[in-house]
Amino acid sequence: MNASVNKKKFQKRFNIPVIGHFANRSVRFNSIIQAENYTGISYCLIF
Repeated sequence: MNASVNKKKFQKRFNIPVIGHFANRSVRFNSIIQAENYTGISYCLIF
């Protein structure tokens, strides 16, 4: 992975809690990066 992408991923705005809504369930993740790893959805598409 590119160094600039790694630097961007560890910025404060990507390390805030996020709640994902899937079908009829809500799942809380500690960060956008954790949500990306768990779901396989790119961090760019999670907001």
